[in-house]
Amino acid sequence: MAEIFGWGGGDQKEKLGARVARLERMLQAIMDRLEIDYDDNAAIRKQVSQAVLANIQSGNTIAAIKLYRHETGASLAEAKQLMDQLAAQGTSNWGTSK
Repeated sequence: MAEIFGWGGGDQKEKLGARVARLERMLQAIMDRLEIDYDDNAAIRKQVSQAVLANIQSGNTIAAIKLYRHETGASLAEAKQLMDQLAAQGTSNWGTSK
């Protein structure tokens, strides 16, 4: 990524990586202090409609991928990866915001 933005060599990458790690630790400390429990799946649930989940639950992954791509504009690879993840995790206990 550093090369893309013209930031230079490995030293800059290391500094950027260290800064990102520091920011992540700070964010985690703030979340801990505020007693915020981040749920990775919550972000996914907000992106996936009930119709997509229904297709996953019924085993119709291709329809789920097509519908998700139509709803979100996601690439085929992104949609397939997410649908595979949802299928592996199971969706029966997931509510959605859509």
